[in-house]
Amino acid sequence: MLYQEVFKKEIDSLNTLTNNKDKMKLLNKIHSDIEDAYSKEKVNEKHYYLLKEKVSNYGNSHSTNS
Repeated sequence: MLYQEVFKKEIDSLNTLTNNKDKMKLLNKIHSDIEDAYSKEKVNEKHYYLLKEKVSNYGNSHSTNS
């Protein structure tokens, strides 16, 4: 449960960044960290897909605002 909360906070922290390049860099890092956590069974399948969806939605909604 702890990892899910950490990732949610990291995703939400993207809103504090003003530079789109920095946002995309952190977004890619978060995505990679989620993949790694899932492969090490630190997050379950349900949370993995929810977190991936949240990252994807954030990226999609902010990629056009560059």
